[in-house]
Amino acid sequence: MLGFLREKVPEDCPRIHLAIQSPGGSVPVALALANILQSLPCPVTTYNIGNVDSAATILFAAGTERVCAPGARFLLHPIKKSVEGYHTLDTLSSLIKEIAEDTRRVTELLAQRTGRTAPSRWEELMSAPHSLSSEAAVELGLAHRIDECRRALAWEACCGNQVWRSEGVPE
Repeated sequence: MLGFLREKVPEDCPRIHLAIQSPGGSVPVALALANILQSLPCPVTTYNIGNVDSAATILFAAGTERVCAPGARFLLHPIKKSVEGYHTLDTLSSLIKEIAEDTRRVTELLAQRTGRTAPSRWEELMSAPHSLSSEAAVELGLAHRIDECRRALAWEACCGNQVWRSEGVPE
């Protein structure tokens, strides 16, 4: 994806506008995509245009400017892993370690990106399902402001007429 973006985003691109309406998905994939967004040569404005749930919150937090539509929501919850099939105590122990590591990475990223909410507060918010309003997101530093998001809702792209849409973070 980084190669694709580097090819499609010109060096002189003033800003990317990324509208997000997503049920979430894979935490490791969302972390990788957040790293890609943060490495682009131009600022990225992320918009929550309705519901940004679970791993999609990581993508939203990757924006250099983060905007919520009025009434937009975020869903935070404990990280989960698939445990289908038969498992030994060792494999279950390994899954628990993966969940703990993913939780640490996500809470540290959210704390770093918000600049004012400690990792322990994010861990507390992720310990059970929590729905955050736009106002709560601004208060926590997750969003910078609440706005109508007209630019995002119109699906305008900063670099021409190309429109990139995502139906969620890949599994």
